[in-house]
Amino acid sequence: MIKKCLLFAFLFLVVFSAKSQSAFDKMLCDFVTTDPTFCNDSTPTPLILDESLFFPDSIVLFYREAQCKAVWFDGTTLTDAGHQIISIISDAPAQGLDARYYHTALLNKLDNLLIAYLSAHQDEMLAYEILLTDAAYKYARDVRFGCINPANLPFRWEISRDNPFLIKPFVEAVNNNTITAFFEKLAPTTKDYDVLKNNLAYYRELLQNTPEEIILPKELKLAVGDSSEWVPELRKRLAQLQYYTLDYPDKDDSTQYIYNGILAEQLAVFQRAFGLTADSVVGEQTIKKLNITFADKIKIIKINMERWRWLPRNFYGRHVLVNIANFTMYMLEDNKLIFEKRVCVGKPFSQTPVFSDQIEYLEFNPYWTVPYSIASNEILPKLRKNAYYLESQNMELLSGGKTVNPQNIDWSVVSARNFRYTVRQKPGNNNALGVVKFLFPNEYDVYLHDTPSKSLFSKDSRAFSHGCVRVEKPLELAEYLLQDTKWDLEKIAQTIDKGKNTRVSLEKPIPIDLLYFTAWVNEEGALIFQEDIYKRDPVIINALPGINKN
Repeated sequence: MIKKCLLFAFLFLVVFSAKSQSAFDKMLCDFVTTDPTFCNDSTPTPLILDESLFFPDSIVLFYREAQCKAVWFDGTTLTDAGHQIISIISDAPAQGLDARYYHTALLNKLDNLLIAYLSAHQDEMLAYEILLTDAAYKYARDVRFGCINPANLPFRWEISRDNPFLIKPFVEAVNNNTITAFFEKLAPTTKDYDVLKNNLAYYRELLQNTPEEIILPKELKLAVGDSSEWVPELRKRLAQLQYYTLDYPDKDDSTQYIYNGILAEQLAVFQRAFGLTADSVVGEQTIKKLNITFADKIKIIKINMERWRWLPRNFYGRHVLVNIANFTMYMLEDNKLIFEKRVCVGKPFSQTPVFSDQIEYLEFNPYWTVPYSIASNEILPKLRKNAYYLESQNMELLSGGKTVNPQNIDWSVVSARNFRYTVRQKPGNNNALGVVKFLFPNEYDVYLHDTPSKSLFSKDSRAFSHGCVRVEKPLELAEYLLQDTKWDLEKIAQTIDKGKNTRVSLEKPIPIDLLYFTAWVNEEGALIFQEDIYKRDPVIINALPGINKN
């Protein structure tokens, strides 16, 4: 790093020795290219005015790109660009970020009195120039990439991240007076992020202006026609959450305690939005969703805004997206929803991983190669009791790629440690993968597939699998993915009826993302809060700066 700084210093002093360079610019040039703050490898976190710099290397690159000229101060006062960037950074809470982490304790002191003082103490003005650049660059990176790197978290988030170089366009924005537009383009541009941002402002206002938040008793149970002292509170809670807009009954009207049809209809809308069975019955799961506090909603929104910032900005073309926490698959085309399907995902102890890939081909009437962990731990005990078990399940046993007869094996001496066989289920009505699976070869051996267990899709919470994703009505997805081929629904049905394993490659691979969001926007544009089935939110809460602040 010392050699780099000396090189920059030499170049700057040669190029900018002209008389046109102001004394303040000259001071800045000397400072960022020769001062030990930036050029001392033994100073891992340089300090300016007792503030630790986040990106000292990037500050040097910034001023090299800016032709070694100050941008926020001109030696006497704060420039228009300086006023703009302070205003932009102060808006960090609107993005779910904590403004305190951008040197704001010092920058908030930049009133007229201090600026008048700084004009006579240019060494201190120089320090503020550097701090403002550091704050602005950190804020730009946080908005574009997120505050934390998901690769450093204990759970896996295997989605490649684009990494554009921000310094050059940032300096161009300063030169062209388009700083605000530059920062607006950094944030995710999806409607989901905008809805999260709007709801963050809404719930902050509610938290600030609601004297006492309504929390319903978790044991409360109501059906249409029931009477309870909690019915008025239920009505108010739905109104707080923007799911009830009618006038309240008069306080002296005894009917206010009746859980009537109108209120039940409003509750059903709430239940539907939150992924619950819309039966209008007040029960444990509905109460649980109703009782998510404003403060908790704010935290969850911030966490999920951060998740959006981790993602690349390329959700275009035909695209399959699975929200694991929402138990839903979405078929998108140029960011527009074509259709959605319910899915079943991995259990908490066999979690569906988060990653991106491309669907390359489909298999009709698939074989199911039973994962070794299932074969050795779940099927082996059944074989010890009944050597005909595999036959009853339409399964076969393979060793070295060849079929062997399980009845000729002494299963009493086979354990999970010396289980050297492969179990495979043949195509058929009871095949665990149903009649079709969607392949995107990956290290986790995870894919989308049909299932004979159709009743599970009616459940509100659908974490039932060993990690793969079961799709409701998968033939509709198959028909859509194959629309560029000769495979229509009739040909698909004929192929399935034949019962023969058949592979069909897509004309062009379709991107697929398996994501995990606990606050999600439904088709109607309403924000829903999902259960954190894999308990990942607390990990992000602990890692995200200022997350516990509203």
